[in-house]
Amino acid sequence: MKKTISISFVDFSHTGKTIDTNYFPLGVAYVAAYAKKVFNESIDVEIYKYPKEFSVYLEKNIPQVACFSNFSWNFRLSYEYAKQIKLKYPNTITVFGGPNYGYCAQEQKEFLKTHPYIDFYIVEEGEVVFSELLGELIECHFNMESFVSSKKEISGVHFYKNNCFFRGETQPRIKDLSVLPSPILTGMMDKFIDERYIPLIQTTRGCPYSCAFCHDGTLYQNKLTRFPTEIYQQEIEYLANRTSVPHLVFSDLNFGIVEKDYETAKFISEIREKYNWPQTVDLTAAKNHKERIGRIVELFGNAYLMGASVQSTSADVLSAIKRTNLPFEELVKMAKKSAKFGGNSFSEVILCLPKDTKKAHFKSVFDLMDARMDEIRMYQFILLAGTVGGSNEACEEYEYQLKWRVLPRCFGNYKIFDKEFPIAETHAVCVGNKTMSYQDYM
Repeated sequence: MKKTISISFVDFSHTGKTIDTNYFPLGVAYVAAYAKKVFNESIDVEIYKYPKEFSVYLEKNIPQVACFSNFSWNFRLSYEYAKQIKLKYPNTITVFGGPNYGYCAQEQKEFLKTHPYIDFYIVEEGEVVFSELLGELIECHFNMESFVSSKKEISGVHFYKNNCFFRGETQPRIKDLSVLPSPILTGMMDKFIDERYIPLIQTTRGCPYSCAFCHDGTLYQNKLTRFPTEIYQQEIEYLANRTSVPHLVFSDLNFGIVEKDYETAKFISEIREKYNWPQTVDLTAAKNHKERIGRIVELFGNAYLMGASVQSTSADVLSAIKRTNLPFEELVKMAKKSAKFGGNSFSEVILCLPKDTKKAHFKSVFDLMDARMDEIRMYQFILLAGTVGGSNEACEEYEYQLKWRVLPRCFGNYKIFDKEFPIAETHAVCVGNKTMSYQDYM
């Protein structure tokens, strides 16, 4: 009888002072659900969100494969766990995936070279790639030396061993999302349906826009793919019957971009009538398609905080970051419509983007005040790994001046096996560039 392969999937949230991100770990759950579909009973999967719960698991279990999501808000925490697992159990294979990864081959190589406790890195969509990697690992009996000596390159898999960088070609996007089992409907999210976790669902993947500061502004993500309607409708009703958390969050990047999204909003309205849930709907609205967004605002009323982010209203800045905004008069109309139906509106501005100036930033803020937005959220330009705007080339072109800081809420003391570690996430913030001096920034 073959031994069941033990695999852990972790999408960490810091809990040092408070819970940082308490959403469903949907991304790793999709990878786990697809692997379970492919390998059935030959694998046993466990999904974790909080460090303490994963530490308890590790006291009694040795995963053959330990998988971690990599975001800017959890990388150091994930890496410390991977390191301690590898030091205690060298034969465990560690796999990372997520957008917090270098933009070009040289940046990716340096990342893996300086983080030797990561065995494999999966780029872009992970479901099919991980299962293909797992199949190869099973073939070589999880022997890392054997795998490396075979010199196999798997699409979508990167690794650095023996002073060599192996970089498989990027795996094509999944065109038919119906092949992916729903982590919600298969029960994988049941352990997260409690008073803490906010339900998260996804109806589409991809983004047709190319914003330079965003992980999804790449050619790879340029096409929109959609989950089957009946699946996400079943997911919404499944959650309505079970969760006590009053919120529902969509991870879609441009809700309202197609008419199908309005039909989804109508379905949620019906669910609200039936179950009095969700009481609030959090989604990122499409940058254009103003008429359809207006109808969605009308459906949700005060359950929806209407967002129309601009990042800047300067034509020079928008050109540099490859972004197109709604016309200003349409922002005004949307804010008024949201207020009419009892809702609130917000917009966002990012300070010190490429070609930004003090004058341009002030104008962006005043423009949004004139549009009567209820909230104006002002952010700093954070350099995200894996984005065009955060690449080494962009740093040189626009002469970024950078400073580093600890992410709010993303720190704490954590016990791994019998040791305690202080861990804090940091990121780089642009505090000056060619067109904005540090003094102007201040």
